[in-house]
Amino acid sequence: MPKPNTLIYAILIIILLGLIFLFTLISSRKSTIQKIEPSHIKITSYPTAAAPTIEIKKTGAIIEALPSEVVNAVAQERNLRKKTPFKEAEFSVEFDPANDKFIVILTEPKDKNKFAFVNWLKNNYPLVSLNRFILK
Repeated sequence: MPKPNTLIYAILIIILLGLIFLFTLISSRKSTIQKIEPSHIKITSYPTAAAPTIEIKKTGAIIEALPSEVVNAVAQERNLRKKTPFKEAEFSVEFDPANDKFIVILTEPKDKNKFAFVNWLKNNYPLVSLNRFILK
């Protein structure tokens, strides 16, 4: 007759004990749950304070018209930005949005072509400042 395997018996006993534990746990939970009737529920309200009202007289914004020189300078810069990139015989202009500057690349001879660029700027966009340009 073959010997009974003790490992199989041990596993079966552990499974049986686990099932017994689960059944007792589930049955004890069912007995502790109480049904609450709606008539036993009492709702209490807490007093609330009204928020104070604040009268706002000013927003902090300064509402005034910009001087016409500023408006015209911004319009000229916007027009120049729309035209970039472009190339002339003495220089080329492109806009660098990361630095918010115009990049001017001068051809050789740079001194003569820098003078030509400054004259071109004065004639075409007189209100745009030269410090808005990076000359290379």
